Amino acid sequence: MTRAPDERNRSDPVPLSALLYAVRGTYTAAVRRAQEKVGFPDVPASGEFILNAMEWSGASLETIVRFMGVSKQAASQFVEMLVDRGYLERGQDPSDRRRMTLSLTERGHAAGRAGKAAIEQVDRELEARVGSRAISHTRATLRALLEIKRRNETLDAPDSSRVSTPARERSQGDRSARFGTVVRPATATYASSATESKPRGEP
Repeated sequence: MTRAPDERNRSDPVPLSALLYAVRGTYTAAVRRAQEKVGFPDVPASGEFILNAMEWSGASLETIVRFMGVSKQAASQFVEMLVDRGYLERGQDPSDRRRMTLSLTERGHAAGRAGKAAIEQVDRELEARVGSRAISHTRATLRALLEIKRRNETLDAPDSSRVSTPARERSQGDRSARFGTVVRPATATYASSATESKPRGEP
């Protein structure tokens, strides 16, 4: 039997959307405190996510941007600030001289390690409170929510079939030019940002 709206609102707990909003900065605040403590107070906003993703997995720039859900222009600004502040460095892709690479500097690795340690500490505190099974269920719930978000973004996106072929080709060319950069950790080689599709990162 379906409850009346007033009855449902009185008996239900805090809405999930409100809880997600309230805790949205938990990991970020912990990472920033840890990075400031070891001498990296100038990591730009959202830069800690990029450093963490590169330190942990070497994910491509396009993959990180897609997971963050920010525009390519905003992501380019993050990268420029990380380069200017000594966390990333550019190089030349040995397999294609037309493309540049992005690598973590020693400063970038150190900031990434500090962020990783902070995230793991929050994870340990969370597991101590609720247990590993509850965390596993939360992960499944958040992954499902992410799938809903991406599905809705697809539904809201313009119909590419209505765009003329020359316009699509120009758009694809612009995209390749902007993301011809490859993200490479110091010890490994990863796919071009124009081809890698598996997201990797931690909120």
